Amino acid sequence: MTFVHPPPTGDAALRSLLGDLQTLRFDRGEKTSELEILLDYLELVAVASGEKPAHLQGQGMRSRSFMRGIEGVAAAHGLLVMYTPPVPTHYHRPPHYDARFFEWERERERESLAREGQVLWVYRDRDLERAIRAAGEGETDVVAESSSSPAAEINWAMKRLATRLSPAFQRAIDKAARKHKERR
Repeated sequence: MTFVHPPPTGDAALRSLLGDLQTLRFDRGEKTSELEILLDYLELVAVASGEKPAHLQGQGMRSRSFMRGIEGVAAAHGLLVMYTPPVPTHYHRPPHYDARFFEWERERERESLAREGQVLWVYRDRDLERAIRAAGEGETDVVAESSSSPAAEINWAMKRLATRLSPAFQRAIDKAARKHKERR
């Protein structure tokens, strides 16, 4: 007799997702910051838990093999994924300088983004799809923290989530953050 186990729910499902993310195989040469990798994992778990609406992967330091791995794990855990062009700078109003210079800057950014390829969005609510597409087309703003920026901090909700799911994972993040600070 074969037993079919229901998929895990709650914290067990989040721990399962975190465990699968931690076993991803990808080209580490493309994404060398251990802190950035761990924070990506944490952000994906925050999406699955509802703490964060979406995660944007590949908008800066990118690794195609890492993105493919994340896509597979996210989809296997019931999260939605979408590829879009990289998110261009969104201006709420044009800067106060010559419009020709502004257009020249925009054109340079469009050319640069066109060379970069696609970015991966991971989310759980289908209602976000229009907003994600609009962000990829530069029609709306996306506020995102970069784990590689010196000022990046883990928000408290995500830190509580990491500690609740895996104190060892939280310790790994703290250790990587200390190493990141030492290198600056």
